[in-house]
Amino acid sequence: MRVYFLVTADEYPEAAQAPQNGRDFKNFAYAAYQIGENSALSRGNIPLQTRGGLICVSDRDAPAVNQPDSLGSAITRECGRRGCTGAILDFEQPPREDLWTLTALLSRQARETRRKLYIPRSYADAAPDAVRFINTAVSGGNFREYLQEEIANAKGADRVALDIQRLRMDFRLPAPDGEGEILNPEQFQTLSDGKAVFFSPDLCARYFTFTEQIPARSVPDDQIPGEKTYYAQTGAAHFVLFDDADTINTKLKIGAELGIDTAFLLWSEIREFIGDLRWSFNPHNY
Repeated sequence: MRVYFLVTADEYPEAAQAPQNGRDFKNFAYAAYQIGENSALSRGNIPLQTRGGLICVSDRDAPAVNQPDSLGSAITRECGRRGCTGAILDFEQPPREDLWTLTALLSRQARETRRKLYIPRSYADAAPDAVRFINTAVSGGNFREYLQEEIANAKGADRVALDIQRLRMDFRLPAPDGEGEILNPEQFQTLSDGKAVFFSPDLCARYFTFTEQIPARSVPDDQIPGEKTYYAQTGAAHFVLFDDADTINTKLKIGAELGIDTAFLLWSEIREFIGDLRWSFNPHNY
């Protein structure tokens, strides 16, 4: 399996120097590109000498793309100039008609230049030949069955890539809609301190539980004048689901077993345990 580390321009120097299981090669996706005014491609300060990997184009605060041909050509030229094997369209907002047109155009250009185009599932119909990336941060069901369903929908494992998003999510129970609160590292550390941790084979994630502690309230005690009785209260139950190096390795391994050959990881999320990750995923000798 080929694993790409998504790095910003600021993160690249650190990532480029980091040891990765004693290997010399590193595959990067450069999250340094945005859509600018007048359908221009805006690039962050990635060193010009970087070669290979993928460019990653964001739709964050993107203005309307009135000249998709111009922007598509700029993206294709940038891939060629840096020797990149393709591009990721990191479109997180609801689909837009102008970006739909751009996606379809880039799919044709990728096919003509024999490069890969990776797109969110929401744009799959715009670019049937592209590879859709699938978020692995699932909070219900069975992870393997989830990937199998996505592969079937995409009509092949070669049309699917894993978007490994590190889970740190707090679910206030009951959570019938399956929605939880995303925790930042500091919040997660505070909640997890001293908790008993378990592993969910279905979700391929670790979890712990806790109950909110509400300060005791005091009420007058009618039996003893001037005295108060204190009543401790408990609040809602919580279920916290999270990833570590082992659960991410497990998700990558299952993906490889199902025939998925590409995965993306955010450098900012995995930098602390980069040395514990595996990405030579031959399921026969894992």
